[in-house]
Amino acid sequence: MLATGITPGFVMDSLPLNLTGLCQRVDHIGILRLQNASNRRGPFQKKNGSGLTVAEFQEQMAGGRMGHVGLIESIGMMMDTLGKSWPATSPAWSRWWRSGLCARPISRRSRGVASAQSGWPAPTRRRASSRRLTFHAYLDALDEKDVITIAVVPALEVTLRGTNGDLTTVAIVVNAIRRVREAAPGLVTMRDLPIVTNW
Repeated sequence: MLATGITPGFVMDSLPLNLTGLCQRVDHIGILRLQNASNRRGPFQKKNGSGLTVAEFQEQMAGGRMGHVGLIESIGMMMDTLGKSWPATSPAWSRWWRSGLCARPISRRSRGVASAQSGWPAPTRRRASSRRLTFHAYLDALDEKDVITIAVVPALEVTLRGTNGDLTTVAIVVNAIRRVREAAPGLVTMRDLPIVTNW
C-alpha cells in the first residue's frame, strides 16, 4: 500500500530528498508551492475557502475543516530520511496560516466554483507550516510555480512550472502502480520505492 500525490508525495518530500544526492552537506531545505486555485477542481478551491464570506470562512476555520494537509508529514519524512531529529515542540514544527482579503471581485466561474466578492477572505487564503515548507493557493494567482531551495554545499535552487495538482496527482498515482506491484507486501512511502517514471 502506498499513499502518494504531488504533495505530499513528490514536490515537498521525495523530490527534495533526491536532490540532496547532489550535495556534500545539507543545512536547510525550503520549499514554496504557489498554486492558482482558479485552475483547480472545485473541492480544492472549497478547502481553501474560495467563494466564502468572512463569517462562513471563520466558521469553517473554527471547525478545522480548512486548508492543505500533509506539510508536517512531508517534513517528518525528509528529516527521518536525512537522519535529523527535532522535538515536536521545536519552532520548526510550528504551523501557521494566514488569509488576506480580495482586492477586487472575481466573478469568473472556474471549474464550477462560485465567484468571490471584493472583501471576501478566501481567494487569498494562505497556509504555511514548519517555517520551511510554504503552501499558497488562491484564485487568479500569478507566477504559479514550485521552488525548492537547499542551503548546502553546493547551494541549489530548482523551480518547477506546470505542476497543476489535479493533473500531476493522477499521473503519479497511476505511474506508481508498477513500483507498488513490484514491492514487498506492506505499507511503503515514496522513499521506499525505486524512482517512479512514466510507463
